[in-house]
Amino acid sequence: MDYLNPVLLLPALGLLCALVYLFPARLRWVLLLVASYAFYFWIGKWAILVLMALTVLNYFLALAIERATPARAKTVLILGILLNVAALAFFKYGNVLSAQTGQAASFKLLLPLGMSFFTLQHIAYLVDVKKGLIPAERNLGIFAAFMAFFPKIASGPIERGRKLLPQLHQPKQVNSDEVLLGFRQVVFGLFKKVVIADRLALIVNQVFDNVGTYNGITILYSMLFLTFQIYLDFSGYTDIALGAARLMGIELTPNFKRPYLATDVAEFWNRWHLSFSTWLRDYIFYPLRRFLLQHHSAQALALVLPPLVTMLLSGAWHGVGWNFIAWGLYHAIFYIISLWVKDMRKLHPPRWPGLLKAVDILVNFLVVSAGWVIFRLDSFTQIKRLFSSISWANFINSPFRRNSFEFDFEFGLLFIVLVVVWEVLQEVTRGRLEIDKLPTGVRWLGYFLILLAITTLGVFDYTGNPFIYFKF
Repeated sequence: MDYLNPVLLLPALGLLCALVYLFPARLRWVLLLVASYAFYFWIGKWAILVLMALTVLNYFLALAIERATPARAKTVLILGILLNVAALAFFKYGNVLSAQTGQAASFKLLLPLGMSFFTLQHIAYLVDVKKGLIPAERNLGIFAAFMAFFPKIASGPIERGRKLLPQLHQPKQVNSDEVLLGFRQVVFGLFKKVVIADRLALIVNQVFDNVGTYNGITILYSMLFLTFQIYLDFSGYTDIALGAARLMGIELTPNFKRPYLATDVAEFWNRWHLSFSTWLRDYIFYPLRRFLLQHHSAQALALVLPPLVTMLLSGAWHGVGWNFIAWGLYHAIFYIISLWVKDMRKLHPPRWPGLLKAVDILVNFLVVSAGWVIFRLDSFTQIKRLFSSISWANFINSPFRRNSFEFDFEFGLLFIVLVVVWEVLQEVTRGRLEIDKLPTGVRWLGYFLILLAITTLGVFDYTGNPFIYFKF
């Protein structure tokens, strides 16, 4: 996690940004490929061999799909999907399967960093080539840069070929305004991660790693902190990725749209991890739904099965363990309920829609927050024990507030309030509340205070707090 240190990160990005401007535009992909492979080797070591092997495999699979007859192209596509899924399953579930069969390996398989993300990108690319949405990429180097582009390689966004490949072929000229916006987004991402999310993690880890030690209100505000820790950790990474890419003249896909202001779980997934949720929608949910609607006997299943399968696959993709499957099932149930509620409200419109929307947002926030507990804890025993610790008998007794984490609690709560206020303002103004419209002096004072907060309040634990989505 050394690269999160602003003393190292910002100058490194500045140097790379300068090299981009000096490089001929038609060869910029070469610089991006070298930088991406160097970065991935630095943080992933041997995993670069897996990335390179799968890149070459999918490069030739796409060419074979494009050149084959429709029937044969379908066969090659299915083969390609199976090979990519098998490779991911081998690294992600190999240890579990070997342990269950009593044939544990003498060494432990490690999941290559970002493999869950670039596997989905490979599959989307092959499907899009098969559908004729994009041509198969002829330049192996550009295709490798498309897969390995360093800002997104570890945790996305999961980019589509039709968006990123043209930008590598015809990079745009980057001006000073783009540079400022890029650095600003990187700094904001750092602020979210090291100042807020990692400070919240100090309390979250203390409580959730010692289930049964704390009770009452301590559990409730730890659940609140967990909810915002996951969001700010991942959206902080996304901001850093999007900002760094902007410095290179590349536009990546935004991943978040104020998800905790969603009114139900269905809307939540239209606001949370957008590149992943749209991947699930386009390659799992819609195809399965269309298939079921084509069969009259399966019309009823078309309402239930697509969200159920999609959310279960989402859980399995996120991690190894029954808690992730349970988390996926949990979201599937509330997803189906939200669709049913929408249908009921069409028949019986509410009398006070504004008030009802506020209630829906609060209820959905509680539903999602409870879901993060399933996501965070490893066993059903721990989950049950944690929720049973919340009772009227011990609600007031909160020993956690009386220890050395008081400072972290106060600052964590303050930052959560600031985030909520900012996002509500963004929602009300439909995203038109722009920092650039602030007076120049106020704006630069804000930049200075954020950098000061990063250097003085940032939690730089290089071993304990990697980005949460790195492990997926």
